[in-house]
Amino acid sequence: MVDGECYAPLPATTCGVERWSIKTGTDVGASAVNTRAAVPSSVAAMGAIPAPASLPPTTRISPVELTTYVVDATLIKYRFTDDSDYHLVLADAAGRTMIAELPHPDCVGAASPFKGAITAVRATFDAQLRAGTTFKSVAIPVRIHGIGFWDSIHGQTGVAPNGIELHPVLRLEFNPVGPQGSVVGYPLVTDSDRLFNWAEAAYPDYFPKPGTAGTFERYTYRYYAKTGNYVATAGGRVIVHNGKDWNLLDVGSLADFMAGAAAAGF
Repeated sequence: MVDGECYAPLPATTCGVERWSIKTGTDVGASAVNTRAAVPSSVAAMGAIPAPASLPPTTRISPVELTTYVVDATLIKYRFTDDSDYHLVLADAAGRTMIAELPHPDCVGAASPFKGAITAVRATFDAQLRAGTTFKSVAIPVRIHGIGFWDSIHGQTGVAPNGIELHPVLRLEFNPVGPQGSVVGYPLVTDSDRLFNWAEAAYPDYFPKPGTAGTFERYTYRYYAKTGNYVATAGGRVIVHNGKDWNLLDVGSLADFMAGAAAAGF
């Protein structure tokens, strides 16, 4: 629910092609990216890094594409793009801009070490804003943690002068408080998985291990053969189903459940 109304994020339509494995972390060099901590930076500093002479399609360019950065800026525009990314335009106080991209989790291969963080970031965004296929203008302070990425300049809205981006974004904070600092590691377990793990511990009679994970349309779920029950997430909501009919029970927001799961150590 966003702005007091039910909201289902747009499903993935098509996925990207150009340097896509690097954008989503399915390339062979993804494991070499330093995600243990983020390097503090800014829109101005990122835009001043000299651009490379060429952009190899499947090879990361060191050091930028092996580095996680954290940037404080103002989110001024966003939209759902043709490759199913969320395209975020970040600006500083002087009006300089750069792009940050949030890939759709369905366009990220299971082998990507960033898939959990990407999924969590999309959920964070969807809980606050509604992305459509046209740009929406806002003015929201954000703190973005993302991997450096070199893109070709082809008229993108908000593109940095050197084509640099944060792609993918690994962590997103709206209205951040305090200094940037650094974050050690990023979530490799999605909020859905954390919820399911908590549900198995809190309600073993309903959700006895082992559960079978899966996805169906917009739902991410675990199925429990011993009871026939399902627990699922979709669009920031938590859904349970007894496996016997088509009555899906919406039991509340994922954010509310995650507060309890986090307090229990999940």
